[in-house]
Amino acid sequence: MTAAQNFTTDPTDARRMFLAACLDARLPVASFEAPRTGEIELPVHIDIAQAGNSDAPAVIVICPGTRMAEGLCASGLQTSLLRAGLQIELPASIGLVMVHTVMPSEFRSAEWDTLIEKDTVATEWDDSLLAAAEFRFTEEQRKTAPATPEETERQRWCRHVLSNIAERFLSRAGQLIFLDVHTGSGPYGEAEVVSCHMPGSSGEQRALDLFGARAAADGVAPTNILGPVAQGLAASLPDREITSVVVEFGCYSLTTVLDSMLSRHETAIAGGGRFDGLFYPEADDWRELVWEAAADVLRLGFRSLEHDELRASPEA
Repeated sequence: MTAAQNFTTDPTDARRMFLAACLDARLPVASFEAPRTGEIELPVHIDIAQAGNSDAPAVIVICPGTRMAEGLCASGLQTSLLRAGLQIELPASIGLVMVHTVMPSEFRSAEWDTLIEKDTVATEWDDSLLAAAEFRFTEEQRKTAPATPEETERQRWCRHVLSNIAERFLSRAGQLIFLDVHTGSGPYGEAEVVSCHMPGSSGEQRALDLFGARAAADGVAPTNILGPVAQGLAASLPDREITSVVVEFGCYSLTTVLDSMLSRHETAIAGGGRFDGLFYPEADDWRELVWEAAADVLRLGFRSLEHDELRASPEA
């Protein structure tokens, strides 16, 4: 089986293939299903698989970005990772958590302020606390009308499930590394790693040291480019050393994307619960390139973290 066969445009198939790969890899999965609302056509699931040492001091977390296209891409990468056995290459000092959902945009409405203890906010402001605060402010700005009872129930579920995931799978680690899968305009099938930290911060330096990540473009609030799932998980554990990066895979040039959008006069391109081929090509060669690039990024992270652990060890 080629890596391209692990990618699909069907959300149901994406989840089925991921769960089958977890079963074959003998990884237990924790699954959650969101309460249904009248606006949601598809059931919203979030499935969590953990590989490597569950007590590792450092954990890499692979999350989908924001759009369905990014959820499908992350699903294909996570399934390919397991089918290729990449989790077997994990050093003993590193854990891996895969957060699988093809509808990451559904987590946007969650309010994270209840996830941060009041006495925690009174401590020093580090990168993760600033990220959580900025995310809460951004979410407040998005609100245009009072939440319906269904929306309130969905927000409550989002807060509960992400807090549950963080406590069960991430709380034993002192260092958390979030890899947020995005797709966008750029060189076909190539990966670019972008820091989600403030310029000059320790988080940005860690992103550079681990992955060679570049800083976010000037004028872009770095924490705003991180998807809602990763944002919520990071806000649940503000006292950890958190390194957050976006791994963005290029699909087509910006000119191609703009020309296509203008020619079709679409009102919503790859937004929310929709998926569009501009941001998730169906071509096998693109999917193979994306998997190869993702594997390179992960292996780099494994080596960099192992080197840091060995350097920090008293016996080193």
